[in-house]
Amino acid sequence: MPKAVWTGSIQFALVNIPIKLYPAVEPRTINFRMLHSECFTPIKLKRYCPTCKKEVPLSEIVKGLKYRDNEYYVFTQEELETIKLRKGDYLQITEFVDADEIKPLLVEKCYYVVPQKKNERAFFLLQEAMAETNKAAIGKLILRDKEHLVALEPFENGMLLIILHYAYEIKDIAELKELAEKVRIEAKEKALAIELIEKLSSRKGKLNLSKYKDSFREELEKLLEKKARGEKIKVKAIARIPKEKNLLKALKESLKAVKK
Repeated sequence: MPKAVWTGSIQFALVNIPIKLYPAVEPRTINFRMLHSECFTPIKLKRYCPTCKKEVPLSEIVKGLKYRDNEYYVFTQEELETIKLRKGDYLQITEFVDADEIKPLLVEKCYYVVPQKKNERAFFLLQEAMAETNKAAIGKLILRDKEHLVALEPFENGMLLIILHYAYEIKDIAELKELAEKVRIEAKEKALAIELIEKLSSRKGKLNLSKYKDSFREELEKLLEKKARGEKIKVKAIARIPKEKNLLKALKESLKAVKK
């Protein structure tokens, strides 16, 4: 059974709902280690001061924030303790918004939300009420010594807690110079693009994630198996996809390939 990363309660006006949070995603990456090529020993990174030209022990390290080139405001641990957040054991709901207001750009991380006890009526009451009104709850939560802006949404037979980015963290797309000018699209090009999209669309427009695999991970696992068996790995040339400069021609060729 997975371990809960947070235990506390939802404060819904005067209603208190005991909950637990579980990670909704488990990354399964394969991480390489840096090794010394002569003896294959893992490399250790040292804390080195280029000014004093020596390795620095933890007892001589302080925290600082840069305010101009090579100049820093230094903070003691006691000073940082004055702004440390107290451990929070509740999620205070401040408002409800339409569920479609939670855009993908806002999402940082997700957790499954479950009641602390089975058949917790208040939990399922809130879950069903939000589902019927198509609303998401907005609030704040202290998790791992950091205050997070969060959204709470009904999800299947439970709920989903979404850690949101703050507004100041999101960059304005209007700042990108590549999008400054509107490009005129020809009617023929658009018609072919729409036809190609329709040909490549899944049935009923539904996403089936299970049919997609991490091909890099799968190939890496095959390489690991070969290494374990002592087999020699043959280096293959990577096939390049030819680029068609004529957009209209490229769309027509793409449609032909899809129809085959």
